[in-house]
Amino acid sequence: MIGNTKTMVMADSGATVNILNQEDYLPLHHRPQLAPSKSHLFPYMSDKPLVIQGKFEAEIRSDQCTSKETFYIVSGPSGSLLSWKTTQKLRLIKVANAISEQPNAPEFLCDFPDITSGMDAYKGEPVNVHVDPSFVPVAQPHRRIPFYVRQHVEGKLKELEESDIIERSEGPTPWISPIMVVSKPKKPDEIRIFVDMRSVNRAIIRERHIIPTIDDIAADLNG
Repeated sequence: MIGNTKTMVMADSGATVNILNQEDYLPLHHRPQLAPSKSHLFPYMSDKPLVIQGKFEAEIRSDQCTSKETFYIVSGPSGSLLSWKTTQKLRLIKVANAISEQPNAPEFLCDFPDITSGMDAYKGEPVNVHVDPSFVPVAQPHRRIPFYVRQHVEGKLKELEESDIIERSEGPTPWISPIMVVSKPKKPDEIRIFVDMRSVNRAIIRERHIIPTIDDIAADLNG
């Protein structure tokens, strides 16, 4: 509602101002007097400015909120837009600016401790990685780990080994991929370990599968 007139507008998260075209401005009850505007407004991806007839302030209402906003009137039936700020004030678009971890898991997850704790193990068919036999194995040089995190790295590797996520390799090996260590942003005493697998990936022969379409899935779920 703009004033006392129900108006169809588009909530545009990319718009910086509120715009009404002539077709939406003329039917307004108690049509407000336009004030001159020196602003230059440009459509998206265009260097040609819109033709502005003027601007006015009015009370605008949604089902949730009310706010007093400025509208620019443009010539022609170009469409009417609500700006990003106005849509936020009227609670027309909800945006998640941050994602926070829940301190406690939902109660129903307590009924499934076997799948909600630990890493568990893969129980499917063994994975066969096809390696190009003509590719020469690459032993990349070890990347030096800073002294202040070496103790953390040793502890993390031991933890991963005890959890059966990695296993120790003894003796010479044709492939060596260096690890990289990164501290967690909010927990500087904890680290993440990454492996640079770019050389290994170049030796793997890619398998190609047809990705099912929505129609394929719907047919499989029929009945």
